[in-house]
Amino acid sequence: MDEELWDSVLIDSYTRALVFGGDENWATFWANFEEAPRERVASFLTDEDPQEFSFRSKAGSFEPRHDLVLVEGEESDQLDTDIILDQSYHAVHWDRLPKEWTGLFGPIEVDEVGTWEGRGWDQMSPYLHTINDLGRRRMPYGPREYLLGVLRKDCILMPSGWRILPELTDALASRLTDELVTEMWSLVSASWMRDRDTSHPYPAITFGHTTRPDSYAEFSAPHPFAYWLHKFGRIEVGERTVPLSAFGEAERDALNLLEPKIGGTLIPYFDSLAEDTDLHFSWTQTSAEEEVWGGLFELAWEWTDNFAALRPVWEAGARLGQVPDLVPTDDGPVPIAEIFVTDHPTSASDVDDGHIIILSEETALAWQAAGAQLLADHSELTYDAKLGDPLRLSSLFPELAPILKTRLARRLDALWVQGLKERSGRHLVEPLLAYDHSGLILIDRARFESEGWNSRTKQLLEFLSSQDLIDITAEEAMAKLVSRRVVEARARVRAGSSLEERLLLAVGGSRNALFGQLTEATREAIPARLSDKELAALTLAVHGPTILSRLRDTLQTEGLDPPSRWAGEAALTFVLELGFPPEFAASSNLRRTAEWIVNGPIYLPPLHDYQDDILEGLEKLFESGAGRRRAVVSLPTGGGKTRVAAEAIVRLILNGEGKRTVLWVAQTDELCEQAVQCFRQLWVNVGALEEDLRIVRLWGGQKNPAAPEANEPVVVVASIQTLNARLDVEQLDWLAQPGVVVIDECHHAIAPSYSSLLRWLDVQTGQEIEREEEPPVIGLSATPWRGYDDDESRRLAARFDQRWLPKDQHQLHQDLLERKVLAKLAYHPVRYDKVVELSEAEIRHLDQYKELPESFVERIGADPDRNDRIIESVLNSRASSILLFANSVKHAQYLAARLHLAGCPAAAVSGETDRLARQHFIRRFKSGELKVLCNHSVLTTGFDAPKADMILISRPVLSPVRYMQMVGRGLRGPKNGGTEKCKIVTVEDNILNYRDRLAYHFCRRFFEV
Repeated sequence: MDEELWDSVLIDSYTRALVFGGDENWATFWANFEEAPRERVASFLTDEDPQEFSFRSKAGSFEPRHDLVLVEGEESDQLDTDIILDQSYHAVHWDRLPKEWTGLFGPIEVDEVGTWEGRGWDQMSPYLHTINDLGRRRMPYGPREYLLGVLRKDCILMPSGWRILPELTDALASRLTDELVTEMWSLVSASWMRDRDTSHPYPAITFGHTTRPDSYAEFSAPHPFAYWLHKFGRIEVGERTVPLSAFGEAERDALNLLEPKIGGTLIPYFDSLAEDTDLHFSWTQTSAEEEVWGGLFELAWEWTDNFAALRPVWEAGARLGQVPDLVPTDDGPVPIAEIFVTDHPTSASDVDDGHIIILSEETALAWQAAGAQLLADHSELTYDAKLGDPLRLSSLFPELAPILKTRLARRLDALWVQGLKERSGRHLVEPLLAYDHSGLILIDRARFESEGWNSRTKQLLEFLSSQDLIDITAEEAMAKLVSRRVVEARARVRAGSSLEERLLLAVGGSRNALFGQLTEATREAIPARLSDKELAALTLAVHGPTILSRLRDTLQTEGLDPPSRWAGEAALTFVLELGFPPEFAASSNLRRTAEWIVNGPIYLPPLHDYQDDILEGLEKLFESGAGRRRAVVSLPTGGGKTRVAAEAIVRLILNGEGKRTVLWVAQTDELCEQAVQCFRQLWVNVGALEEDLRIVRLWGGQKNPAAPEANEPVVVVASIQTLNARLDVEQLDWLAQPGVVVIDECHHAIAPSYSSLLRWLDVQTGQEIEREEEPPVIGLSATPWRGYDDDESRRLAARFDQRWLPKDQHQLHQDLLERKVLAKLAYHPVRYDKVVELSEAEIRHLDQYKELPESFVERIGADPDRNDRIIESVLNSRASSILLFANSVKHAQYLAARLHLAGCPAAAVSGETDRLARQHFIRRFKSGELKVLCNHSVLTTGFDAPKADMILISRPVLSPVRYMQMVGRGLRGPKNGGTEKCKIVTVEDNILNYRDRLAYHFCRRFFEV
């Protein structure tokens, strides 16, 4: 037969069997199924519902797959043949059917019942008749009985396979129960369930008048699936199979604790039993306590830790007369005779290994009757020495007086001892405190005093509470004591005469707490033991105002109650009450404000004449057309390139009539914030009268800004990293059409990240065709070249059309020196002639990336002789403000600590430093409080330190651009608020074969040597 004809043969025989039924029709279908080509069978089954197929039973009849069980051997002997699938008949079909069709029960799906008659009707009808009887009794006016009943009864959801549950053995019934419950539980996450009023997978059904539901009251009743489970459901508990009807509230709670996965899927069933429906159904609990609890105890044997969590199981079982024969411990299940029980916690009972169990008095007695040992009969307290005579507890701890209200508690005696030990059961422990048989509280003084106030007080209160010696909980008592102590503790700290002394008082004099806050590099810099006050001063020098937030856990332990969130009024109040300056309350996690409205204008000093020339050049550029317009504003650091570029933009773009949107792009937080502050200062001086400027910060996780309204003036200062991450965000489409684009530190502008940005702005790059219209692109740089790479320098120049402002770059530096706009630079080497070699891997890195690998830079930064030379250069210098560029974060921390300990005020900053601490140290450096600021990676650009009169470069670099960026921090001359002269001190390392490639050789031409 033609293969394609088999499609119609299969469909026709299947349709006939499905519509007309009958064993003969199904036999014909399965015969065709056997003979048809395998590919046609697979195609036929693709869209068919397994619930519609009938399979042959061992009785010879054809039944739905979900009404047949796939069993054989002894298991099949206990079942009627009409529910056993005939495996011999279907053997030839088996490998053609989907795998899920060939399971024990076949695929189970939830669907509307359709009709209740048929298999299972005899077992379900009593439930439906009961519901009808209960409902009719509540119906007024006696409507005809045949018109009353469960509404939409045939549309109630049930899982396929439910009908055969009563006919199965206990073992098979437990497996089918699990599958039925799991399938119904899956309804909770079904998308169509969201339209229902409840998330319960089998909620209450409704009884009422079937033809006039609007005229008669309706009543809720339990879902038939809940009845079915209660009547015929089975569940495996441990090694036992027990009926679900044997589970009451206690058994349910124990199951949820011991086997949460099974207990979780049964939650809807237990909820149905507890549901307060209008028609109350009688749920009778089957009496099978021994079987149920025997299984629950078997589940408990599997526990290997957290044995204290099993107490609710032991308590519930004992109330029903059930005690386990075996008890789980860290040694595995052991006979109950090896277990110690107590109704009062002891120090040994805190050891949660399962051998000592805390129970209620009644349960402990029940366990003792079953063979367990009372812990009190096997406990002994000893100590090495008494440390005085017994005293009233309230005399030892006056702060306890408000909570020791009972007569017994007020008369409690306590004794300081040494070497307190407690033997309980098989354990020997060394407790903090214990209660002896005479009623005396023994306290191990050394252990007690080694604990922080919070910890020891909490343990004392928990002990008193466990012995019923206080009438409130330990948590309530602790809250009362903390409230009183906080005021006293903060006042004690505030009484310190200096910040160092207050810090010591705040940590309870703990050197470990302070030493733990020091970095590894700082610890290495400590030559010998420091006094407590010196250690506190060093800790403040390392972390500045962030130190209190770093010590939060210690401050909590000392009873100072620091705020949970280090920001706002709570933090400020806390810091002031300790006697620290307000800046110690600021949070390093707070973001800068995303937008800022600036008003003005006021008087601004005029630009220098060379800056006027640049402004004029930019004006001509902006007015030269609508197409490609590029230029680089190139001035040495300190020459005011940011000021002149921003002022040109304010005057020519933001105050103009065209597009009044500016996109200013930079690399770092410092450079971005420098631009924000520059525009803020300019707008209040030269901005449009009676008009506000909107400044947007778009870096550091700030949200996307809204588009401008009515052509309002807007400056968006963004980091290149943030922009590249959001180029596909529709909300920023408006920003792709600015009135001008500024790229700070534009020597980066040929990098792929900037090329992507320029393409997003529809600005011509490379060999692309020229645009009819594009925004002007202005670059800013103090070093408009790309290191030694002439080709890259040419590419950079081409990107900005070879246009420099000012035009005469060769004479510019000398002119600015003569005008005292720039400081005179004097080069001073720190020669270190020790030969250092690069490894083969480091040489490969250098050849590939054209820079020294970090491993090498860090290695020479750890050279003690080299570091001694650096320290000597600083200490012997007459400079008053020294900016030091270190080899690494660790190197910066080490040098700062060495200098601080030598009496030279110094601090370290890096990308790892908290923003708050970094701002604190930079502010102190600019004000002159710090003589030396050691930094790594953060102050190369975007940092203004006009009073710096010495730049010390320890880090060896090959890139002239990078070297000149560091030098540029000291270039500002007296006309721009800087210094007359600035020393450039460079450590000249003797790197074998590479010494002549270091950047200072190339750049010394700019300095007075």
